[in-house]
Amino acid sequence: MIIGPVVTDIISYVAKLPRGNEEMVIDGYEQRVDGMGYHTALLMSLFHFPYEMFADCGSGVYGTAAYDTCVEEGLEVKQNNPGIAGCTYHVVDPEGNYQYFCVPGVEYDFDPDMMQEIDLKQFGSIALSGDMFCGEGADELMEMLREAELPIYFQCGLRIDEAGENVLSSLYALNPVLLLNEADACYLNGKEEAADIIAAKLYQKTQAPVVILREEGAYCHDGKENFMAPLDGSVNSDAFFASFLSARCAGVDFKNALVFAGECMDMDETEETLQRYRERLAAMIMQK
Repeated sequence: MIIGPVVTDIISYVAKLPRGNEEMVIDGYEQRVDGMGYHTALLMSLFHFPYEMFADCGSGVYGTAAYDTCVEEGLEVKQNNPGIAGCTYHVVDPEGNYQYFCVPGVEYDFDPDMMQEIDLKQFGSIALSGDMFCGEGADELMEMLREAELPIYFQCGLRIDEAGENVLSSLYALNPVLLLNEADACYLNGKEEAADIIAAKLYQKTQAPVVILREEGAYCHDGKENFMAPLDGSVNSDAFFASFLSARCAGVDFKNALVFAGECMDMDETEETLQRYRERLAAMIMQK
């Protein structure tokens, strides 16, 4: 079960990031579909793993663009909410540094009606984005998570700072596995500290493994031991999250799923590359 947004990004490329109200010269721009829900569903689909995504693209220019892209990719996504979807604006410099601001719409809402006649027992786990606690239906979402009693794999998303401490406390009580980038880890910790210290503190709250993505690799603390999985490429939390879940769905153990996810940082979607990673998953499964 995937509960995460499918959103539209507007990306402007500039020679230098602006400061305050400083003007900027845009060298080019692109529009793309983004969001944890989209990336996770796409990789699950490419690996031919079963999934069900509970996200609504909404309507309007950006919602329709996101929905149409999902349809083209063969992804099952809903467009039942008549409300208008927003977008996220990104400004990126040549070194990859960026600024962004989000204009949210209904793409972050959770509609409990989507869960009608759904047997929660058919699912093995839940992939969850913290963004979904920042729209309408957050209380209903939390209640559904309690009722489901399924393993939860959690990614903060862009808007986790809007969720509030009560939401985080309720979430921690459900023992989610946290997969975080360094900025999100520091935010949940309340201050900047070394990854091993933060992971140990968060583990005390969740009693479940905590994974923190750093340039050096994916650091994991599971309450018994610490280990590091190397990253093959630049840190990409969406790609890591989706790849890790794909490996877990394939039956790969936790450590090797982290290793596999670390190898998928810069994975493209060509059939040749996908076949290579399918074979890699199969080899990991055979090692059990």
